[in-house]
Amino acid sequence: MAGTPFHLDRVVFFGRTFEEYLDMFDLKFSDLGSKEVLDCPSGPDGFVAEAKRRGAKVTGSDPMYHQSVSGLRRIALSDIASTMTKLSNDPLWQPDNLEKYHAEKLKAMENFLQDYAQGMKEGRYVAAALPKLPFANGQFDLVLSAHLLFCYASPENGGIWPQSPLDLDFHRKAVDDLLRVCRHELRLYPIYAMNSETELNAIAVTLMKELPAKGYQVETRPSKLQQTKTSSNLLMVIKKKHG
Repeated sequence: MAGTPFHLDRVVFFGRTFEEYLDMFDLKFSDLGSKEVLDCPSGPDGFVAEAKRRGAKVTGSDPMYHQSVSGLRRIALSDIASTMTKLSNDPLWQPDNLEKYHAEKLKAMENFLQDYAQGMKEGRYVAAALPKLPFANGQFDLVLSAHLLFCYASPENGGIWPQSPLDLDFHRKAVDDLLRVCRHELRLYPIYAMNSETELNAIAVTLMKELPAKGYQVETRPSKLQQTKTSSNLLMVIKKKHG
């Protein structure tokens, strides 16, 4: 396939809209109900802000949340621009409408930034990084994690970060901590290999084999958010058996 493979050399500050989140994790707004929900890492997305506006209880956690509004805007604009350039050069990753995709990233960022200062005061946004989160055991009914785990593994494991430090051990610890703060269910997206139209991420496959021995139910579901030309557009759903 012609073009330049989509690679990044760090985790970028890149967000998605509320509607994209629901599609990504195969959720309806009614699924949130009165649940306590954690989005980690949250980035400059519109999910937390729009959930608050609609009356849902969502906390966003990200290591960048120690920054000011102006600092986050500067970082997000730079990361969105550079990522869009790289996406446009990889046919596997090109959305059908790049202009619309770009506009959605900017919309998500603006919704996030408008809520960020007040949300920090009210505890909606928490500065923290995997694999160790500052939350209590079982604090959240539902935990969502998108586009860090598996995505930023090394290309040989199906990720986009050459020589990535986020190896299998990191992923084990990160998923363990996400499950620690989760009361019922953890959803992870995506689990496909970033450089393949048909394969799953190797680290995701390993964890899916290991987690049942730890007492979890693991299944995969199709995601409604189709962002690459892959036939393996799945999310992983991990449930605690007592839940």
